Amino acid sequence: MPQKPWLILTLRRTGGTSLTTFLAGISPFPSIEHEPFNIDRLFGPVTRAFRDTQDLDALRAGIAQALGDDPAKRPNIKHCFDVVPPALTAELIRACAARGYAILLYTRGDEARRLRSLFLALSTGAWGGAEARRIYPEIRAGRITPKPIKELNVRRRLAEDRKRLALVKGQLAQEGIAHSCRHFEELFGAGVDSAVEARKLAAEMGSEVAPDDAALRWFDRGGKQGSEDIADLVPGYPQAVALLDQLCKPSS
Repeated sequence: MPQKPWLILTLRRTGGTSLTTFLAGISPFPSIEHEPFNIDRLFGPVTRAFRDTQDLDALRAGIAQALGDDPAKRPNIKHCFDVVPPALTAELIRACAARGYAILLYTRGDEARRLRSLFLALSTGAWGGAEARRIYPEIRAGRITPKPIKELNVRRRLAEDRKRLALVKGQLAQEGIAHSCRHFEELFGAGVDSAVEARKLAAEMGSEVAPDDAALRWFDRGGKQGSEDIADLVPGYPQAVALLDQLCKPSS
């Protein structure tokens, strides 16, 4: 099976950094920065132009230019669809499908935990391990005060993320777009052999990975940021946790 460039469709704080880095390491296609269509990143001008003009033809042309003319140089893309206009995500999916991309929808079964992580990052400004190691000690020492988490924002974010996810799932189904699906927990959950599951996913997406491949190092169990250690210092966090547990509770 020939290898393909890939498009990962996900939401912020799903836990996709290790997965994306692994897939990039085994791919012959160029890897670019994560979430390149965010307004402050590589293809941000495409997003900003569409936000300002709502010009679909220009959006399609901008996406086509970003993906390039050379099939051997198609960029691998991790795309968070909760931070860009839904129309951009829809056109990106269509453009990648038309160009033979392997598409992965990567979500998290425990939505409450994902959103807890998101709001801690929004509150503290610590989005990754390096930032956490720098910022968390300052919070503990009282030199940085996290932004308060507001109940209204929690409700809005949950509702919007559910809407965006439904749009993506609906498009993939309605347009008959071939794709793989994974939950974070299927790769990193308790009792899961992450390396084995990563190899299975890679095979689905067109890449064979040996059991001893160095690329699998990204699936060790280290690297936690310790965000729960500073949670009590974030205004509104305990209330947000309780609200998310209530709103995300499975219906009986």
